[in-house]
Amino acid sequence: MENLYQFTLSPEDEARGVAERAWRDGHNNALALIPSNQWGQRVGNAFTEHWKQLGGKLLELQAYDPDEEDYSLLIQRLLNLDEGQSAYFQRLHDADVIFLAASPQQARRLIPQLRFYRATNLPVYSSSYVYTGSPDPVRDLDLDGVIFSDIPWVLNKNAQHDPRYQSLAAAYPEKFKHLKRLYALGCDAYQVIPRLNALRQIQDMTFEGATGRLRLDSGRYLRRELIWARFKEGQPQPITTQPSSSQHYETRNQP
Repeated sequence: MENLYQFTLSPEDEARGVAERAWRDGHNNALALIPSNQWGQRVGNAFTEHWKQLGGKLLELQAYDPDEEDYSLLIQRLLNLDEGQSAYFQRLHDADVIFLAASPQQARRLIPQLRFYRATNLPVYSSSYVYTGSPDPVRDLDLDGVIFSDIPWVLNKNAQHDPRYQSLAAAYPEKFKHLKRLYALGCDAYQVIPRLNALRQIQDMTFEGATGRLRLDSGRYLRRELIWARFKEGQPQPITTQPSSSQHYETRNQP
């Protein structure tokens, strides 16, 4: 349909964004942990497909039960410890990044167990799903070092000066706290409508929205560029530096 435009908070898009960021940060060999449910399968497939398209290698993927408490056996399989010490050390040598699809509650259980098995040198990347959207430094201390993406209204403190942000936060304090990303989606959907023709006609034009920097692709799908952060002392700290143009990024853009 000629006048149909699509705009969502797609978890698959975020998973592909994680793959892109990890690749541009110079990583090549990934391990993945996803929940054993439909959402996990969708996110895992999106990450895996895009990671391989970029040129990365997926060494191992393990699906965990979101309701479990003890993931020791699963992590042993992820790290090849069940195959013996030699295989374990080889896996730690070969792998250079972990993709974690997890809620805050799940991540708070998984990350300490990864550290217990000495996977501390493997950077962990995740999507906005890993963060509640509100600072909780005591409970999120276990997430220190995790790199994740999220929307400006969650990670950019300057967003709190936005009149729309202030109005919604004052009118619906509890709902806004827990549903901030959905309120941001509604604001952007309304604000972007009069700009759709310009976004469609002007190449590389973007719209700075509450959900990210928006760009319209050839299929009339609004793509979001998110902000990146790293947990430090239990709180997300925005990563201000952009990933360098690594060798594989340059190779992928050569004609």
